[in-house]
Amino acid sequence: MLFNAFLKLTLLALACTNVHSQVLQPKCSSIFTRKNVNNVSGNEWNMIKNVLNQMQKDGHIARLAGLHDRLNYYIHGNPMFLPFHRRLTQDFEEIGRKYDPNFFIPFWNAANDFRAPEKNVLFSPSNLGGNGNPMGGDCVKNGVLQGWTMSYPNLHCLRRKFMGASDQLPTWYSPEFITSIIQTSNSYDNFRNNLESSLHAVVHTGIGGDMATLWSPNDFIFYLHHANIDRIWWKWQNAKQNSLMRYDGPSRASRGAANLNDILPDYGERVGDVMALGYGKMCYMYEDTNALNRLLEDNPLLAQNNTTPDSLSVVTREGEFVNFRNSVAYRRFRSLSNSTISKFFPAIAEGNFNANLFEMNDQKANLRAISQDELEVTGGTMLPVPSDVPDEFIEMHQMDKNEVNEVTARMKELANALNTEGYISPN
Repeated sequence: MLFNAFLKLTLLALACTNVHSQVLQPKCSSIFTRKNVNNVSGNEWNMIKNVLNQMQKDGHIARLAGLHDRLNYYIHGNPMFLPFHRRLTQDFEEIGRKYDPNFFIPFWNAANDFRAPEKNVLFSPSNLGGNGNPMGGDCVKNGVLQGWTMSYPNLHCLRRKFMGASDQLPTWYSPEFITSIIQTSNSYDNFRNNLESSLHAVVHTGIGGDMATLWSPNDFIFYLHHANIDRIWWKWQNAKQNSLMRYDGPSRASRGAANLNDILPDYGERVGDVMALGYGKMCYMYEDTNALNRLLEDNPLLAQNNTTPDSLSVVTREGEFVNFRNSVAYRRFRSLSNSTISKFFPAIAEGNFNANLFEMNDQKANLRAISQDELEVTGGTMLPVPSDVPDEFIEMHQMDKNEVNEVTARMKELANALNTEGYISPN
């Protein structure tokens, strides 16, 4: 009996040790990079626009918008939110690559544009266009999507209704908020709720129109936004050794505890199948993230994305920032009280400078060495205090209102603490 007990413990230990190799799908034979929308060339924009027009004509955009609407209860406000939207975005991308093998979905790092989001290149008349026309049913008035007739859920123009004044979007979460979410979320579902209830929600409601509905995938901005949400999740997955395959919380699909064997609605695939980029169907990476060493050793193709000047010069092979203690970003954070740092930025308090634990607008600018004297005269702005997520959006997506409001309250507390202590954002 003692031997049997020992054997069971040994097998259990082996199972825990080998969960990485057991769960991962086969390695991708090639991996492409999802670029920051700011780094997309004119020729790439033309290619993307051509593919979008063909996908619209062939009904793919309407089909996926309908899928997103019908599955609403299962894919929002619970653990399925992140894996399902990772798969949906990849599905759209995979369809697009059948029209042009070079097609990819750029990510829009909305937090970087927190001061004036509408000024991003994606909203230019030559790309995806800006606000809708308030005198013409909020129909998008320029850009590649102008004049489109959307067929789901009924025939209508593509609509946008910016929540700011005079074709402006409201200010929203800055990179500091995302950094805090990554560093303070100690479980998967806590991270999911923090992200879904903050940046994810305010981008949808801020743009308005179709983006504020359950058929938001009608607007291609949906996919740029969710590529960014996916990128932030990937950063969190690779920020700590034990986060890659973490998946927990109460599941609506199984009505029990979420686990990696839960099935992605409509796709019939396991959640575990989409957890690791570079494996299975997830054959893409982001140009500003760093995979865990054990993944890089298993699949060297994952290192291909780390080819930008920033990633080569400021991040070590182990994924940590170079000379971080002398940087603008570190000195800014260190101007805060110890209690604020410990509460909102625990990795800084612990001396953990893994690049995935931080969200920054311009890495090179944030990480350049600076003296304390220079820091005192460097300009910047105070952080905007987050606005509440509209009840209509919360109820529509069947999210827990108390959970959403708790996240907003914590983010307001963070903004007030940083502003009160004189923190000036370098982003």
